[in-house]
Amino acid sequence: MKEKWNAVACIVRHEFCCIFLNARMLTLGMFFVFLYQFVVVELLGKAAKTGIPVNVSEVFVALGNSDVLMLFLPAVFLLLYSDFPNMGAYSLYLFPRSGRLSWLWGKVLSSLLGVCAFLGLLYLFGCLAALPGGKFGLDWSDTVSKYLSRYPEDRGCLMVRFLPPNLYNHFRFPSILLHTTLLLFLYLFALSLLLIFFRAMGMKTAGIISAFTLVGCGVVTCFLNSDAMWLFPMAHSVTWRHYQEAFREPVMPLWASYLYFAGLIAAELLLDVMAVRKMNINEEEI
Repeated sequence: MKEKWNAVACIVRHEFCCIFLNARMLTLGMFFVFLYQFVVVELLGKAAKTGIPVNVSEVFVALGNSDVLMLFLPAVFLLLYSDFPNMGAYSLYLFPRSGRLSWLWGKVLSSLLGVCAFLGLLYLFGCLAALPGGKFGLDWSDTVSKYLSRYPEDRGCLMVRFLPPNLYNHFRFPSILLHTTLLLFLYLFALSLLLIFFRAMGMKTAGIISAFTLVGCGVVTCFLNSDAMWLFPMAHSVTWRHYQEAFREPVMPLWASYLYFAGLIAAELLLDVMAVRKMNINEEEI
């Protein structure tokens, strides 16, 4: 048993090195620049206009609740994970020694921790970038929650699109921060499990295409505000879409979205197990 856990730990360490010590991390740096120009500057501009500091955590909430940003966030994640799970020479050495299921659980644990690290970096960057005009807090800032009542003519501004009234009319800030984090985590974790399945089937390119197609379909259906958007994980990961602006009755209960992700992830894990049991690593491109 100890050897199995050691093998899982080795797989996790190897995956982290392959993902986060890679030139593709420059993509994340470029996304940080985009996030700063598109979100942080907008929030700090509104804070300067109202004279009230924003809550620095509102940057992360805005990132997880904008249809536009939710196109780029999973795309950046998939670019970073385009070689996941890694099937290099180290895997050729470790696979027969760890066993198929231990290898799989190592990849799944790598995915869990990798998604946590990815979201943690985004949250940390948003907080640090917004500190010059913001502060930490457990409540919505008046800059966000009372902006429309003070400037109703500015309803079409970017900040209102990032943080619509659907959020602060229905959620206390700690609640929305928690739901945004959990739903984003489940969304990205589901995408990574899809990559594991196709990689185990020896169809790496098909996995990347399928993941981007899933993201694209979610973006298009959300943009069209079609009922079909609830067939895709993106709509379930955007918290504000679960409620209308003023009415308390939800469009889609949050518990239903958590149930959706639970069913999706359980099905993906089952498919991953079946694929790994049939996988012959010697057929992979090393």
